[in-house]
Amino acid sequence: RIEEHDYVTKLRRSEKFLHQGNKLKITLMFRGREMEHIDLGMNLVKQAIKDLSGVGKADDTPKLSGRFIIVNLSPLPQNQRVLRYNSEEEAEVEDTEEESDEDFSEENAEGAEAISS
Repeated sequence: RIEEHDYVTKLRRSEKFLHQGNKLKITLMFRGREMEHIDLGMNLVKQAIKDLSGVGKADDTPKLSGRFIIVNLSPLPQNQRVLRYNSEEEAEVEDTEEESDEDFSEENAEGAEAISS
C-alpha cells in the first residue's frame, strides 16, 4: 500500500536518524480489510530492516500487536555505519542545522532574561 518513492523517502529519513546515533521504532498500522494481509505488512517491515542494515540492527523480530507490527532498531557502532540512501555530507549537514537551532534558542532565552530584568 506504499509507493516506491514514499518508501525510499521513509528509508532516507530513518537512515539519517540511525546514522546520528538515535534508536528507531518502526510501526506499521493495519486498517479495516488490511488485517487480512498481515503477511504483506510483515514482508514490508522485514524489507525495511534489511534495507537499513548498514546503519542499524533490529533489537528483536517484528511482532504483531493488535493492529500494529512493531520493531525497534538500534544504531550500529559509529565505525560500522554505512549509508546507502544518503551521502555523508547530507547526514552531517542535518547535524549542523540542529546545532544552530539550539544556539538560536539559547540566544533568545538570554535576550528574554535581559528584557524582563
